[in-house]
Amino acid sequence: MTQHDIDLYYRTILDGIGTAGKLVREGFTATKQVKTKEGAADLLTEYDQRVEEILIDRLRESFPAHKFIGEESTALGTKSSFTDDPTWIIDPIDGTTNFVHGFPFIAISVALAISKQVVLGIVYNPITDQLYSAIRGRGAFRNGQIIKCSGQKSLSLSQILGEYGPNRDPAILDTKCKTLETIVEKVHSIRAMGSAALNLCLVAEGSCDAYFEYGVHIWDYAAGDLIAREAGAYTCDPSGAPLNLIHRRVLCAATKELAEQMIKLYLIFAIISITISFVVSDSCRDQSNGTSTIKTWIIVISVVGGVVLIGIIAVVCCICKKCKAHSMASERKRDAENDQRMEERRVAAENRSAERLRAADAVRMKYGILKEKYGGNDYELHFIVKQFHSQWRSSLFRNIAFINQRRLATSAQEKKTSKSKQHNTLVESKTTDTHGEVATFTEKAQQAAKDTGYSLVVVAGVAALGGLCYLVLHELYSRETPNGIYKEASKMCLANTDVQDALGTPIMVHTTPQIGSMRINNVR
Repeated sequence: MTQHDIDLYYRTILDGIGTAGKLVREGFTATKQVKTKEGAADLLTEYDQRVEEILIDRLRESFPAHKFIGEESTALGTKSSFTDDPTWIIDPIDGTTNFVHGFPFIAISVALAISKQVVLGIVYNPITDQLYSAIRGRGAFRNGQIIKCSGQKSLSLSQILGEYGPNRDPAILDTKCKTLETIVEKVHSIRAMGSAALNLCLVAEGSCDAYFEYGVHIWDYAAGDLIAREAGAYTCDPSGAPLNLIHRRVLCAATKELAEQMIKLYLIFAIISITISFVVSDSCRDQSNGTSTIKTWIIVISVVGGVVLIGIIAVVCCICKKCKAHSMASERKRDAENDQRMEERRVAAENRSAERLRAADAVRMKYGILKEKYGGNDYELHFIVKQFHSQWRSSLFRNIAFINQRRLATSAQEKKTSKSKQHNTLVESKTTDTHGEVATFTEKAQQAAKDTGYSLVVVAGVAALGGLCYLVLHELYSRETPNGIYKEASKMCLANTDVQDALGTPIMVHTTPQIGSMRINNVR
């Protein structure tokens, strides 16, 4: 594909949009013949069909090999292919309800996809004469002036765009309302303008910071998505996955950081709603109809019980963790005290040893002085002995006697303690059927009781989680619940209706590569 071809495509579709815009302006204030498509809130006028015919005829005349996906032709039963061939994706009037009521927030949206990637997008509001356009890699423009998104990163400071969509099923509408209620508590403000294409353009030009919607079609946001991306915005699936044009859901934010905050907020709400909200809503509907069943109450009690048990498990785990930490701290304290006592004993022993050495050195020194003084004959030695006896009561010999006496007493005490321990050991070994055995049995019984209690709590928690899993699967696969769409998907396809889940996520009914046929694909 050459640069010249893209420019030619752009000029050609721009000429067709100019002609179609005149028709839309003429019909904006005129009396319109209004029909409904898929629901009472999904309107169709003769202008939708005429605008689409103008655009397709103009493009087919210039590019006969190209293919087309149009909102109104698909609604009338025409099967459209989405292949790697150049494919024009057209929404003749995005915001038909606004068009019917005279609210000037409508758009003609046209995108060109090559190899299933949008390379050209134009969104035109003929009432305000604002033309948004983008070619991949060249930036985004409004009436020829380049535009950039706001760059907002804080969710609390953001202005968000969200839509309710045309589906008025009570369960889906209730869930969408709760979703918007959850989001509005976290953001600066929220708006619902009624046009997916223009919502994306508002994010692209920085008037709003983010936009999300479920149930949109490929023609609603293919062009706006490219314009937003070229303006610097971040677009993805609300689950955080890469955006897929046929998944019928979109999240566009000024920055990736803002998108991640919205994704977390949505996922938390989705988990809560799929496990609790639908049960409460089902219970309320049964009571209002006077047909409250035992099954409903069992489900409610199971969910509440499961949540309570999970809470108990969390509390028990926290208590066990704290007890273990306290026990380890006590052990460390005891070890420190033992180490301190051992150190004190070691220091005392060293002091005693040093004292003995000093006393012995003093005795040797005294003996040496006397020997040197009196000589070495027998008489003199006898005199030295007498001198020792005469000095027995001196402080030096009293210290020596005290040290030796204390050493002998310590040795005797250690021998006595050793004999006592041996005696106690013999007595304990001979009396295995008395207190020692009773104490051991009591400790084992207490430990067994604790283990049993923990096991029961774990089993109860696992059972509760299993019950919650069952409820989720029952919600998804049972025909009796709003989410029970999988069993009857084929029947719904035969009626050419949208298949949606209780979170408001319609599932694209299409084949590969055709749209509008009888195959369910790309289920969330």
